Amino acid sequence: EFRRVLFRSLWRAWFEDLANGREATLVARDANTFEFLGVVGLHFTLHGEAEIGVWIKDSASGLGFGLEAVAALIAWARRELGVGSVLFAAAESSESSRRIAEQAGGSPVGHRMQRHPSGTTTAMVVYRIPQSG
Repeated sequence: EFRRVLFRSLWRAWFEDLANGREATLVARDANTFEFLGVVGLHFTLHGEAEIGVWIKDSASGLGFGLEAVAALIAWARRELGVGSVLFAAAESSESSRRIAEQAGGSPVGHRMQRHPSGTTTAMVVYRIPQSG
């Protein structure tokens, strides 16, 4: 029950942020089969910087879908919103997430601890993907 309540609160927050222009969270699907692959999101930090995140399900991980979803959302944000460089926070322990940031042209610019709604924390590497990335 806790997971269901937590998930419901996350979705409500996403809808509120979408309605207020602070965030867009999109579903990533396989172009041929329409199978659900994961989610990719763009939000604006308190300092007005664009930050992108991605989650790809385990069975689709390592097949290039994460990079494709990130690249497509960044291209859209640059074209439609005039976004320049983009931040990408990857879990230090997630080699695949760090690889997505690096393949998208990102360079590490810092570290932070990310607190999750469950109360756990994750050490993150923050990358900046430049306009030319």
